[in-house]
Amino acid sequence: MSDVLLLDVMDTLVRDPFHDAIPGFFGMTLEELFTVKHRDAWIRFEHGELTEDEYLAAFFADGRAFDHAAFAKTVQDAYLWIDGIEPLLSELRERGTPMHAMSNYP
Repeated sequence: MSDVLLLDVMDTLVRDPFHDAIPGFFGMTLEELFTVKHRDAWIRFEHGELTEDEYLAAFFADGRAFDHAAFAKTVQDAYLWIDGIEPLLSELRERGTPMHAMSNYP
């Protein structure tokens, strides 16, 4: 039996953009975003019930429009390594530690 290191992606390897970048894109606080976003659109997207386009169209409970391309770029740009994780991963790789990244994101 060999040891394998399983790593979650969000807030383990990279910063989750949901808490800062996404509310910031809309000029809101996280608390304000929670009051206006669709309650279950993300869950339906995670379960494969909505395409990405359908998810973005349903993002707000009131169906308000926003620039989906600019939103996607903001989210992509916000994925930053957690401080210190890159050298740690390099060291583990050099030691031959088998690693796999896992996520519940689609």
